[in-house]
Amino acid sequence: DEGIMPNRAVVISGTLVGMVSEVYLDQSRVTLLSQNFDLPVLVRTESGVEGVIIGNGRSVVMKHIPREIEIAEGERVFTLGQEGIRKNMFVGKIGRVLSEPSSPTKEAIIEQYVSFYDALVVEVW
Repeated sequence: DEGIMPNRAVVISGTLVGMVSEVYLDQSRVTLLSQNFDLPVLVRTESGVEGVIIGNGRSVVMKHIPREIEIAEGERVFTLGQEGIRKNMFVGKIGRVLSEPSSPTKEAIIEQYVSFYDALVVEVW
């Protein structure tokens, strides 16, 4: 009755933290970005580096960053926009860049400064 539907963005203090995964009569289930294995979210850093974020069960990880592209720790990360997710939603900041010598791409751990578990109120966009 409140208009909450699956695949809608869950936001805390302007930061995307997850997606509504299931809706019931009196509650909804949220899949956090750190838990999101199935629905990649398209993102871009403030310097223009594009990639996707998925969860690994503990962290939000930006993947598919070309090896030759420079990406700096501390850069802010925003959504590119896709179904259910508005463009330019804040996701977090680059915390750590991981690069394997034999891989054509690298990845970065995204730090989020809000916690779903500590929030008193969330918004569904």
